[in-house]
Amino acid sequence: MFSRLAEATLIRCEIKMPRYFFNCPDDALPHDKEGVELRDLAKAKAEAIVFVGESLKDKPQDLCRHASFQVDVTDDKGLILFSVVAITVDAPVIEIEHLASEAPLQRAFN
Repeated sequence: MFSRLAEATLIRCEIKMPRYFFNCPDDALPHDKEGVELRDLAKAKAEAIVFVGESLKDKPQDLCRHASFQVDVTDDKGLILFSVVAITVDAPVIEIEHLASEAPLQRAFN
């Protein structure tokens, strides 16, 4: 049987949440040195998806120019746990038109 002191100690003892770091492999954004504590991998995946959306929200032309935007999520040891990748894929007819003229894309983001 636990004493009251032992019970109080156990209650105060919290399980440390894992820390996740969000980085772009092409250094499109500053390196994440602080990370964020999240309850589990599922929460980290959800946060990574939101992070990609927020990162592209103000600069959609970055995705149009580079065709992809990737965020790698690592643990505190630097091990990549998963990646979230946003890509654009042109249909073949668009690729043919794009070769003919890049003007429409330039007008769209100017």
